[in-house]
Amino acid sequence: MRYLIFLFLIKVSSLYAEDCTTCNLKLSPNLNSSSPVINAINNSKSAIDHLNKNEKYIDFEKLKKLAIEKYGKDKLEKINQFEKFLVSLSLLSEEEKINKLNSYINNFFQYSEDINVWNEVDYWATPLELFGKMSGDCEDLAILKYILLMHLGISPEKLKLSYVKIKNTSTSNVLRAHMVLKYTPQQNAESKILDTEMKEIYPASKRVDLIPFYDFNSKNIFVNEKRSDYSIDNHSKWKNCLQKMRAEGINI
Repeated sequence: MRYLIFLFLIKVSSLYAEDCTTCNLKLSPNLNSSSPVINAINNSKSAIDHLNKNEKYIDFEKLKKLAIEKYGKDKLEKINQFEKFLVSLSLLSEEEKINKLNSYINNFFQYSEDINVWNEVDYWATPLELFGKMSGDCEDLAILKYILLMHLGISPEKLKLSYVKIKNTSTSNVLRAHMVLKYTPQQNAESKILDTEMKEIYPASKRVDLIPFYDFNSKNIFVNEKRSDYSIDNHSKWKNCLQKMRAEGINI
């Protein structure tokens, strides 16, 4: 987090004298507490403090270290960029976090099928692997959204990954496997669907093209909104993905 503050302060270096050995900042006499620059810095620090108060689902330092080891130093810039974006969201409402994060992730990564990225028909990538390739499909992006929204302070109880079937076109009966993220703002409220194939977030009732099969989170599987007798241990792909993520600094 100090790194993010440092990046921001570089932009206003003409107004500051920085003590590089202690990282203490000396205000220019031309600035006062009501200055837009000071306000911007205070807002930035408030955002970081707010994010730090949330439960930590991501160890970014570990993630960065592993990214450099496995994929090279060029991936560090991408993760730093993403971490900075998360800080910018931390003081927003849940609704704003949902909308901005969904749009950002859909545009930040290239959408590509598993066969083209991993040479497998169905591969569930971890966030580290997603950053390593900068490319993934529906489940990879849905999983990342799930983790990041929890990291931003949204309750895990409000979020579920949802395995669905989707119609290829409105006039076709051909179905294909798909994954989305469901956000339910409060108990008994209608869920909203975060989808890699949609710019907008729609209520579930408007997504008539989706046929739900089951939902799941890091602990349980749900069928028809009710907890299933099946456990995560019965879902080999998700279980394997969880194990990899925890080894990579994702604590869910």
